[in-house]
Amino acid sequence: MNTIYYDENKNFSSLESYSEYDNYNNLKMSDLLNQLEYDGYITRKIRNNYDAYEHYKQIFHFSLTKIYNIKNIFSNITSTQRHTQYNSLSLTKDTNINEFVENLFKILITVSDNICIFLDIQSIKNYYNWHTTLLIYRKNHNLLEHYDSEGVLKMNVDNFNLIISGIKNKINNLIFVPSISLHSFDEISIDYSCSKSLNFLCGLCDRNHPGWCQIWSLFIYEMVYKYKSMRTKDIITVIYNCIKSKSTENSAFKAYNIIKGYYFLSIYRTNECIEDSTMKITIDGLTEYNPEYVINDISLNNLINDYMQERSFGEIS
Repeated sequence: MNTIYYDENKNFSSLESYSEYDNYNNLKMSDLLNQLEYDGYITRKIRNNYDAYEHYKQIFHFSLTKIYNIKNIFSNITSTQRHTQYNSLSLTKDTNINEFVENLFKILITVSDNICIFLDIQSIKNYYNWHTTLLIYRKNHNLLEHYDSEGVLKMNVDNFNLIISGIKNKINNLIFVPSISLHSFDEISIDYSCSKSLNFLCGLCDRNHPGWCQIWSLFIYEMVYKYKSMRTKDIITVIYNCIKSKSTENSAFKAYNIIKGYYFLSIYRTNECIEDSTMKITIDGLTEYNPEYVINDISLNNLINDYMQERSFGEIS
């Protein structure tokens, strides 16, 4: 395994003691994945408080925007979430499809380059169940792709299909690639795709976890900007080649360690983007229901808003 900081004697019990995240910029993607897998492995004893709260995605998105100087940013003031959302759209059973299509159309014709948009989908059966996916628009190729860490979309499919049909009617010759076509699965079926998906594999390692859909979406988002010459399908293929193993269990642990390593890396890089030491985030602080975190949470949200609003080309209303 090609790693940068490989040392079997290291066995970290707290994230604060692991401070070697400083040499990732020039790695080819396969080496980056190997490094993240190692990072996730050596930090395995760190208590992980990550839960799928919406604001985490925006905190880490803020750091990606700064690191890659991303300029295609829009705000969504129609969001039902407590915090302002950037590059994020929500799809529920009550979504007005025509309005959604019109907003998406305005976004896609406004940008001058690629843009990644978080698509948060609400379950029709369970109001509190949300799932984060990613829309990727490659302007120069007139290509719209949909990435889902479940392999294939299972939630609110009818409304999603109506949206795709609507946007294809508004943008001439738009090519749409569904998530299942971005994965090189042996079988093209919902059940098989889900059983091989990154979310499913991570769930085999931690069945009580709410899911890593937000972090996988963030990871693909970053890979699109980090490796600009790579197709999304090729990015996903490299991930699956990296976790390939003789057993599903081993593949699951590889995938789980990669996304944990990326999660810890996201925390460190976010803190590098925050000058005020009182606003820096910790694993223990990453919970919106911790009273001690609320004041810091408000300050951090204001910092994110100030930065993102300056870069925003518009808002969805």
